Amino acid sequence: WGEVVTLTVDGEKVELSYDQRYVTLQGEVVIIAQSEEDPARKVRIEADFVEGDLESGRFEALGNVLVVTPEASLRGESVHYEAATSEFKLKRAAVMVGLREVGGEKVYGYAYGQEIGQTNEILYILRGRFTTCDRPNPHYAVECKRVTYHPASGKVTVKGGALRLYGVRLPLFPRVSFRHGGRKRE
Repeated sequence: WGEVVTLTVDGEKVELSYDQRYVTLQGEVVIIAQSEEDPARKVRIEADFVEGDLESGRFEALGNVLVVTPEASLRGESVHYEAATSEFKLKRAAVMVGLREVGGEKVYGYAYGQEIGQTNEILYILRGRFTTCDRPNPHYAVECKRVTYHPASGKVTVKGGALRLYGVRLPLFPRVSFRHGGRKRE
């Protein structure tokens, strides 16, 4: 038996084909999935249009996509999601993550990229920018052509890294790898 999840779906137009196990939602779509065993495990997806194959677990959301989880908020142009593997691709994406509290105020990290996704348990960002500055054009950011992160091992690899300060790009390194979080080696 798998985990029991409550699924709530809303939209201006909802079409469900029981025989083909296919769903189409249009106009101010909101999908909420919440674990019955752990109500804190909740995902909210908003979009203009969603198509999904219920049998295969493949879903595509288009237009003003917003995905909110307990860990982060993600926004983008479109998202492709494979429920069976939890793999996803978010195009023209932005992510906001709470980092820590400093002087009683929450510090957030922001990541932007042409594509943000997860495949084979590896998170990646293509043509990315990272900052804690919440301005549309941040005062400072670390940029890269590609960054990958393997949560289980903690390995991070950054290619084409640069620092951008007040609009000036300063190349730093062509490629670097390091460990962050992950399981400790024994």
